[in-house]
Amino acid sequence: MLHPAKKYVLFLMRTAISAAIIVFLGYKIDVSHVFEKIIESKFEFFIILGAIDLAAYFLRALRWQIVLRIWDIHVSTALLFIYLQGGRIFDYLLPSSIGGDVYRVYLSAKKSNSTSKAVLGIVLDRLTGMSAGFILAGIGVAILYLKKISVPHMIVVLVFIAVWFILMGILFSPKLELMVEAASTRSAFWAKLNTFFSSMVIARSNPRQVIYALLISFFIKSQEIFVAYFVSHALGLSVPFLYCMAFVPVIGFIIVAPVSISGIGVRESLYIFFFTAIGLTMTQAFSLSITVFAWMACMGAAGGSLYLLWWTFSSHKKSQ
Repeated sequence: MLHPAKKYVLFLMRTAISAAIIVFLGYKIDVSHVFEKIIESKFEFFIILGAIDLAAYFLRALRWQIVLRIWDIHVSTALLFIYLQGGRIFDYLLPSSIGGDVYRVYLSAKKSNSTSKAVLGIVLDRLTGMSAGFILAGIGVAILYLKKISVPHMIVVLVFIAVWFILMGILFSPKLELMVEAASTRSAFWAKLNTFFSSMVIARSNPRQVIYALLISFFIKSQEIFVAYFVSHALGLSVPFLYCMAFVPVIGFIIVAPVSISGIGVRESLYIFFFTAIGLTMTQAFSLSITVFAWMACMGAAGGSLYLLWWTFSSHKKSQ
């Protein structure tokens, strides 16, 4: 565990990184044009996105329920949906884009009386989501290639896809599990790692649930792609869907790294890197990124408010 002082220093460093990147990009783009684009955006596209977001979070709850059942944890879909809304608050308060996972572990651990099982549930939930995202990115690149449409940074996308599935092959390899088991007597770290891999065997022995979770993940990851696609249309940029399909999952994967606050700065840099290659200006790509983030933050605030209402009602009901 990190000392509280070190955590505070890391938080300040990540905040500084986010601020430094945004300030740097601010000198490279037309900030006034960014605000104009956002103000002039077409509201009807955000209504569509609101409906898609609601459906996607119901599916997230269903996927989480399926994954938890692998370790014999039974929680209703409705309650998991509420828990997900609570997690959205922490997605924007903690570093990286997985801050809410910490809170989700806390909530599901209370239901299962097992923190390790709750962690495994979140890990597998994330792994199926990321895998679905990279499969969709690969399909997007393949369709663009077959249509003989130029795919800028195609090598970058393909490298990330290849590295991810190599890592998944290693992670679920029985040989790695045996190596970790052999090293489990060396230290507490290896012992904990062995416990993790031993528990993951349960997931391998329940392929049907894992496949169900993966299939649902395709729809969930499509929501993230649709956000970028519809926001681009709301801003009048009209980015082709296949480019969003190829780039957005890779961007989503990279911003998971806890190097900035909620991916701020890193996300904008990646949108500029990928989308200027297909014809957007730096200002347009920055506008797209910041509007995507603003939309997700607004939906997170709405979801967090729903969770707080549920928590207040539940607390009041228990006190009676």
